[in-house]
Amino acid sequence: MSKPTAKATSLSTPSYTDPVYGTRVYKATDASDFSGASFVRHDYSRRQAFNADNTRYIANTSNGFWVLYDANSFKLLSRSGTGGSLKGRPATPRPSGTPPIRASSGTPARTAA
Repeated sequence: MSKPTAKATSLSTPSYTDPVYGTRVYKATDASDFSGASFVRHDYSRRQAFNADNTRYIANTSNGFWVLYDANSFKLLSRSGTGGSLKGRPATPRPSGTPPIRASSGTPARTAA
């Protein structure tokens, strides 16, 4: 199987479909979206990537940012400042309108444009 090169735009448009088994593969993050990053990946060994209702997932970049994505559209929702650590309880959904990521130190969190 080849590595997907195109980033998926939604759950209905996979990046790649395996020709043998028909498995849909989604490339949901791309390091080229962040200046200076060599990778973007989830921190699954230490915290759950998805929130309680599976509508959002969190990842971290090689250059120290935490990023929050919409799990259906794969769109970037917000990015933390560098040097911060996550606060709060990831299993608890946040009410609409509240900042999804807070950095405990470093640059304040920003909302993606």
